[in-house]
Amino acid sequence: MDPERLSTKTGATLAELADGCGIDAAGLEATVARYNTDAAKGEDPDFHRGETLYSRVQGDPDHEPNPAVAPIGPGPYYAVEVVPGSLGTFAGVVTDADGAGLGADDRPVPGLYAAGNDMNSIMGGAYPSGGITLGPAMTFGFLAAEAIASGEGAKREEGNMESDPQEVDLLVLGAGAGGMTAALVAALEGLDVLLVEKTGQVGGTTSTSGGTTWVPGTHLSEDRARGGRAEFLDAIVGNRGGEDLRTAFLASGPAAIAELEAKTEVKFAAAAAHPDYLDGPGQAYGGRALGPLAFDGRLLGADFDRIRPPRREFMGLGGMMVGRAELGALLSPFASLGNFRTTITMVGRYGLDRLRYPARHPADHGKCAGGAAASIACARPECRCCSMHRQAN
Repeated sequence: MDPERLSTKTGATLAELADGCGIDAAGLEATVARYNTDAAKGEDPDFHRGETLYSRVQGDPDHEPNPAVAPIGPGPYYAVEVVPGSLGTFAGVVTDADGAGLGADDRPVPGLYAAGNDMNSIMGGAYPSGGITLGPAMTFGFLAAEAIASGEGAKREEGNMESDPQEVDLLVLGAGAGGMTAALVAALEGLDVLLVEKTGQVGGTTSTSGGTTWVPGTHLSEDRARGGRAEFLDAIVGNRGGEDLRTAFLASGPAAIAELEAKTEVKFAAAAAHPDYLDGPGQAYGGRALGPLAFDGRLLGADFDRIRPPRREFMGLGGMMVGRAELGALLSPFASLGNFRTTITMVGRYGLDRLRYPARHPADHGKCAGGAAASIACARPECRCCSMHRQAN
């Protein structure tokens, strides 16, 4: 995309802003006037901001009557073009509750498992909360590895193998959250694992996401009422994603997170104030959305360069990872002693690491999903990662 299209437009007046954006000035002024009339009453008939719990939490709690909308006041004014983008997929390989790929006859295809974006989404195109891609991806990667390691996969294939035994117990294609979780769990179970990635770095689109992982009912939160979670997904998703797969996700997701935390460097924290996106029965105010904790990339040594970096928009000063909890301190470093200490600590550590590692910035690579990918990479020495890429180059 042309970088000029992404640049911020400014104007002292609405007419000047419209001219800079190449749009009708009278139309913009009329739209703002109509918006202001509605916003003063706490209404947003065009975009419905403030009509859901999540939208209200994202707004200004001190603003009334609607924390998510307010009239637009005097200039200067700013505008940036917003264009559609691809977030993920919801169509893919149809699986059973263990992640085993199903054929046209609805029977498991010997040796085929799927997780992540390659798997038909259990949400069926609905988007009930942040992290509904990564949560199921890691859970079904976990389930697939457990099924294979326990011998369930071998039982499915018994009598169906026409060739000699494979040289590895598990071949994983793709190094996103689903693939890397499957590879990691299988390696921890003692299987010989080969993780194949067509690019030169692991992490996939997981590394460039915000890193939120939606798994209700983990040991990290107080969201214990399983009935409420199932009721919520039933109400939002309906019959689009498969009730048996949702049941498997809700039952095994907490176990997957607990095992990763107990046996690897992958650590999470539950967001106390992160409501589900959509209102409905069983909706939760917080506890279901998990975020990866900071991971010290220096533990990876030279392998750090195999981790796909986050999007540059998620980093400050050319490469410093910033979490949601730290934004306030960095934006107002002199507002309090605590803010100042946080800012000095983060910026100072980042500066030292840039001096020691000028090419990359391995310290604190973990406040988005790239950190989870990095810590998964660190925890799976038994896996042969990216071997296809190394052989091809």
